[in-house]
Amino acid sequence: MRIENITFFEAINKLAKRAGIKIEENILDREFREIDKEKKLFYQIYEEVSLFYHWYLCEAEEAKIARGYLKKRNISLEMAKKFRLGYAPLKVDTLKGALERKGYSLEELVKTRILNFSQDKNRHYDFFSGRLIFTICDSRGRAVAFGGRILPASPERGEEKEETGQFPKYLNSAETLIFSKSRILYGLNQAIKVIHSENQVIICEGYFDVLALHQAGIENVVASLGTALTQEHLEILRRYTEKVLLLFDSDLAGMVAMERSSENLGGTGKTCPSGLDDKMLDKNMLEYLGGEKVTKPLLMENISISAETGMEIMVSILPEGLDPDEIVQSKGKEYFINFLKQAKDFFEFQIERIVGKYNLSQEKESIAAAKEILPLITKIKDTLEEQGKMRYLAKRLDLDEGLLYAEARRLWTLKMKKTANRKEISSLEVGERISNSPEEELFSLLLEDNTLLSLVVDKLNPEDFLHPRHMRMAEIIFRMNEKLTPTYLLSLLGEEHSSWISRLSCQDRPYRDKKRVVLGLVSTIKRKQYEQRWQTLSEEINAMLEGKVILDQDKYKEYQELTKMLKSSTKNLNDNGELKAVHLFKE
Repeated sequence: MRIENITFFEAINKLAKRAGIKIEENILDREFREIDKEKKLFYQIYEEVSLFYHWYLCEAEEAKIARGYLKKRNISLEMAKKFRLGYAPLKVDTLKGALERKGYSLEELVKTRILNFSQDKNRHYDFFSGRLIFTICDSRGRAVAFGGRILPASPERGEEKEETGQFPKYLNSAETLIFSKSRILYGLNQAIKVIHSENQVIICEGYFDVLALHQAGIENVVASLGTALTQEHLEILRRYTEKVLLLFDSDLAGMVAMERSSENLGGTGKTCPSGLDDKMLDKNMLEYLGGEKVTKPLLMENISISAETGMEIMVSILPEGLDPDEIVQSKGKEYFINFLKQAKDFFEFQIERIVGKYNLSQEKESIAAAKEILPLITKIKDTLEEQGKMRYLAKRLDLDEGLLYAEARRLWTLKMKKTANRKEISSLEVGERISNSPEEELFSLLLEDNTLLSLVVDKLNPEDFLHPRHMRMAEIIFRMNEKLTPTYLLSLLGEEHSSWISRLSCQDRPYRDKKRVVLGLVSTIKRKQYEQRWQTLSEEINAMLEGKVILDQDKYKEYQELTKMLKSSTKNLNDNGELKAVHLFKE
């Protein structure tokens, strides 16, 4: 499966055919026939669009702007073909016409999110018009999404506008039935064989880094899609190697100095959704697409998950002001490879990053640094590795190793107590405790009894779920209705989620009133979403009060209403355990 990049179900059919065993339709095919039909449409259309963009880049007179930009970035025609780079025509209905001539309906193009509709202009348009296109593929090389870079010399989107921030430099496709950015790494399909043979993967931050390194002959390299490195990314990479090398630009190294200043703490490294100028594009476009302005992600946000996966992760900080493509083009392949050999262990890098915020000449500051670092050590599963990190920390902070162990045990015990004493979900029946998160408990109940779905679909949206995996699960479940089965879910989410789905579907739920439990879970999930929105607004309001940004009366009013609602949340529950409707947003 790893070498040939095929799914579990395809592997079953292949092995059965080799052994001369016939797989009956009612065992496998029937349940997946409808799924496969819908996914096949997505794959077909994205493949057609990828080929169209690539052809347009290579042949169209209009695309000479993009060809010139690639030449300026020293990207060869061979690389453009290998990664199927493309160009989206400036005329917003060119792609629409080409696909309709291929026989695809407007409904299918909107369903697959290839086209969007502008209510202001009353027309459908290509989201990426006027951009250089990067075809994003899954591990089997199938086109599943696109990335688009604005071109500085574009007549309608000039360099001046890009620099002023009117247009995002990079945009990615929305998440769909076949694309989830937390599960896709750019360039993985081209890199798999080399990753496997080299037993290492290099993760960088941008499309051009991948292209330049491949062009230089360094092919075990991938890039994330404007997001932090996720647990799902690591699980996918673990199929091919357990050794990961992360490349950070020098901005990350400067983060330590930034953290010393309280003025710069807020928002460091975060990527926030952003929209485009509604005079040029539909103002609701990004919200509809789920699209984001893509910035270089702070991969450090989720790096602690490597301690839980047991993967060996190293970190390299690039020289100031240089990207991987600039280094390899100016100094050569050998220089870059030698540079990578100087990579540091991620955990030691973490320690140095945290220690840089404290004055270790003062014992109180050393203790504060230890308290921030020890939670990372408690996540390490390997006992010998844990001991090695503890010795390193004791030596680095000049603290007694025995005291550090004692504090680590206290933190571990406290964590276990919190898990054991997890509070009941609001409005659940007395004595009925759960071990899942509210979102997981809801999914488990819906898998057990599909009829409960009618209580949820009108009260929750996928966006109400904060965790990406929960959001993806909700998108699928809310669309499936009577088709809801664990096998069906597994085919859509992927085999890496099999243990999670199995756990949710196999748990017994002896609730006396499941409807009441579901409504209580809905209320809890909504409250979590309101609390996150309140936290975001709180930070924005503080910035307004400090005079850093202009006061926004609508946001301030929304903040006040949310504060009032959350303080009196118990009063805002109706007889069914649901949150009463509260007007929060301006019509």
